[in-house]
Amino acid sequence: RLLDELDNSAKNQTIFNTVMNGYRIEGRGQEAETVLKRMIELADRGYRRCSPNSVSFGVCMEAWGRSKSRLKVHACKELLKQCVSRYQSGDSTCKPNLLHFHALAGAITSIGSQDRVSDVLSLFEKMEEQGIKPNRVTFNILIKTCASVFESEDAKKNALQVAISAFNSLESLGISADSITYTSMANVIKHLVNHPDEKLNAFKGIFMRSCEHGFLNQHIINVMAECTTAEQFQAITGMSSIETVPSIDTFPSEWSAFATVDHTAQARQANHADGTN
Repeated sequence: RLLDELDNSAKNQTIFNTVMNGYRIEGRGQEAETVLKRMIELADRGYRRCSPNSVSFGVCMEAWGRSKSRLKVHACKELLKQCVSRYQSGDSTCKPNLLHFHALAGAITSIGSQDRVSDVLSLFEKMEEQGIKPNRVTFNILIKTCASVFESEDAKKNALQVAISAFNSLESLGISADSITYTSMANVIKHLVNHPDEKLNAFKGIFMRSCEHGFLNQHIINVMAECTTAEQFQAITGMSSIETVPSIDTFPSEWSAFATVDHTAQARQANHADGTN
């Protein structure tokens, strides 16, 4: 409605991006893309201030990614192609960045296709080929994708290997894990590790590392309590889970000192870390 009330000469990129961001929050991909097309149409008619930039394409992709549409992956792929095409044609404001690849990866993961792990891996490889370096959010998406695999034992085995490789790569790349990383790894252990002893040892490792870095959270505690006996849980944590699962508040505060960070803001900052947005 806001766009309809404004004269074309008064419209600009910021106004369009703001409107699309509203659709992003609501997961209305089709509406966001309609706005993006209006930007392109007006720019082609000479209203250059309405020309879309990398933020425009990224916000539109996120709107599709949050939608319930089964077309979200196709829509995000097409939008990424358009963004890359404009950049390769000389529009420096449409340089692809992490936001675009994360949005597409998120859409792939949420749609639940059988090949989602290999598809996300392939996507991130293409991202690096374009000179875009992965960050913590990239690895968190990949590990979360692996944790969602359940189709077959072979698929679960492959997903476990990918998740472990991704987690172990963080330190060598100078990337620190956060609460989301450890939460996703707890889910990986829960869903993908079958051998009881291996599962127990894996939980010990994740618990100790999350405590060491101050990222223990209630979800990790709940998952461990669900997947271990009361005796095993007490051996790992020093807390009893016989009557009820202990609250995060009963653990030393330094073990969870950084687990309550606003991860939405954190992820947004990471997405825009290359300064293009």
